[in-house]
Amino acid sequence: MRIVETFGVVEGGKLLIDKREEFIAAIRTFDDQKVRVKVEKLYKKRSNDQNSYYWGVLIPLFAQGWKDTTGETIDSEQAHEILKQECNYTELVNSTTGEILKYGKTTTKLTTVEFEDYQERCRRFIFDWFGIVAPLPNEDLEKALDV
Repeated sequence: MRIVETFGVVEGGKLLIDKREEFIAAIRTFDDQKVRVKVEKLYKKRSNDQNSYYWGVLIPLFAQGWKDTTGETIDSEQAHEILKQECNYTELVNSTTGEILKYGKTTTKLTTVEFEDYQERCRRFIFDWFGIVAPLPNEDLEKALDV
């Protein structure tokens, strides 16, 4: 399947397409074929620094707290799944019993601001459950942990 993609902006209800002539030329290859047209709002996804902090600081701190508390070793993916379930979830309510099921949502589509909010909830969760103070991204890890 071939995909032709471009970017643009909506101004006053009109779609202005970047590199319009090139885009029109490219879509001509789809003459007499059904196509899907999709307009998606662009947003700034989480940064590499945010990702590094999450996987390099928060995930290991959570995994260590888990091991210290339960005696069980969990890997990074397991830690991530637990944090998603506790800090980035959707609730499904059983209309008959009123029971609530929480399930973790993906973090990959969070914006930079949404991902920072998620990380703050993770820091609070790690502290509440394990008494571990997770350093902020710009703090010195050794200083924050009194190593």
